[in-house]
Amino acid sequence: MENKSVANPVGLDGPEQLVDAVTLLQTLWPEGSSRPSLRWLREQQRRRTIPYLKIGTRVWFKPHAVREHLDRNWTCKAL
Repeated sequence: MENKSVANPVGLDGPEQLVDAVTLLQTLWPEGSSRPSLRWLREQQRRRTIPYLKIGTRVWFKPHAVREHLDRNWTCKAL
């Protein structure tokens, strides 16, 4: 029987990846100078303006879903 080790299991590096708040900010805004603060993210979470999952006491985000939500709801359309 062949032993196949999987470096990246399915679903852990794609759009369904779950990340914490700090990793979400680093993923969506790689340039540190333009990155919003963790306080801003927590405020958006409190207001329920961005999608998140709460499992027990831990909060997780799907970067792809948050990016789509920001693009859909926070983008100003040109006239």
